[in-house]
Amino acid sequence: MDKVAVVFLRSFLFGLSLLAIAPSAFSHTMNTGRVTLNIVDHRVYVAATLPLRAFSSTNYEKIRDDYAQAIRVSDGRKEVALQGILVMPEGVGHINQQPHSILVLGVAVFSEQPKYAQLKVEDGFRKRVGSLEVVTTRAHTDLGIATHHEH
Repeated sequence: MDKVAVVFLRSFLFGLSLLAIAPSAFSHTMNTGRVTLNIVDHRVYVAATLPLRAFSSTNYEKIRDDYAQAIRVSDGRKEVALQGILVMPEGVGHINQQPHSILVLGVAVFSEQPKYAQLKVEDGFRKRVGSLEVVTTRAHTDLGIATHHEH
């Protein structure tokens, strides 16, 4: 299997593992405008809760495409696009209630483990989304987590 296929397969499996969690587990998991970057080996997993009003469409495929074009992760040397992007409405457990925000998940794959990760947001998208609170965590071999906050 070539390297691109392996990366795609890993991203796909990551997405499936997230979908395996009960949908109600995503209800109210993060405040709107919160983004978490989790560095694990040479990958940076991104979870963002964004206002639905920031997107020109409520079609999840179009939202995914807009997000993929607007968001990158940087290690200070290189900016990497997200792969395996999943879009889910926040508060999916609430009956007859339109979601006001969405949870977007994806992964940026680097050639080597990044020393740090920074969210890069296209200017027009940032204006539509508004303020973002970014939290970066790093998984260590001892399973401890280091956390960094950025506004």
